[in-house]
Amino acid sequence: MAPWNAGMDSRAGGGKLKHAVGSRRVVLAAGRPGPAVLSDSSSNSWGAVVYVVEETPRLILREFTGEDLPALTTILGDPRVMRFSVSGPLSRDAVAQFLQRSQAVYAEHGCGLWAVVERATHELLGYCGLVWQEVDGQPELEVGYRLAPAWWGRGIATEAALAARDHALVRLGRNRLIALIDPANGASRRVAEKLGMHLEKETTFREIRVQVFALAHTSPKR
Repeated sequence: MAPWNAGMDSRAGGGKLKHAVGSRRVVLAAGRPGPAVLSDSSSNSWGAVVYVVEETPRLILREFTGEDLPALTTILGDPRVMRFSVSGPLSRDAVAQFLQRSQAVYAEHGCGLWAVVERATHELLGYCGLVWQEVDGQPELEVGYRLAPAWWGRGIATEAALAARDHALVRLGRNRLIALIDPANGASRRVAEKLGMHLEKETTFREIRVQVFALAHTSPKR
């Protein structure tokens, strides 16, 4: 279950990142194990302020920064990760463009594709988030993700996607979500089903045949 427009669209960068959670500031030293340190200061000399979108028992979903470029290039340059993408593996320049576009999308839509970070180590695992797509002439909000292969099979995709789903339904007040899935991608189909989605139809999206899984919201389910 990967966002189909995200083609152009190890460890995180060595600098320290300060994460804003509402009015709080969470200071994270990238790559250094240990709990986050909370600070009331909105700025300091340690690095950029970035917004933490959601937290789960194992994960932090936050906005991307330029410091994520090296680790994200490794992830999105892997053919296994990009198997079901329209672009294939991405170059460093393409990933840099993706990060720039992500900042613009956050500002315009209040959501987007967010960095998925392991809480214990602050390692960047990939991304997960919400992307607006046009499907059969209609605007649709898609839940999508891509993770480094080392993290496959651990329930990370489901945990991150559940957080993104609940963010859309509860915080953003959306009542419908979709996932665009290649018929050969059984793993993503299972994740979609765990989100409460059901196969709605098959269609052609960007000249690729895909299955549209959809969720009509009543209340989030865990």
